[in-house]
Amino acid sequence: MGNNSVLSEQSDVQSHKQSTVVATAALPPNLVPAVLGGKQVYVLYVTRSQDTVLVRCYPGYEPTITLRAMGSNPKAQTQKEGVMICRPSS
Repeated sequence: MGNNSVLSEQSDVQSHKQSTVVATAALPPNLVPAVLGGKQVYVLYVTRSQDTVLVRCYPGYEPTITLRAMGSNPKAQTQKEGVMICRPSS
């Protein structure tokens, strides 16, 4: 019996006549390049409450997150963002 991989099947997208689809729901998680404190980072945008993000660190390290206010004023009473890094395990 041969290997019947689903990935080997292709559909003719042109043959499906559909009207334009407009998304009305939040987007799935997305990584966007950015700069934080002069260093290259990726910003992970999680836009749905049911989204789960798996973070893996090297052995001997664990993920930590620091919460702060979004924007330039760290003490502002506004929406929060978190900076996540892998720190050495204690």
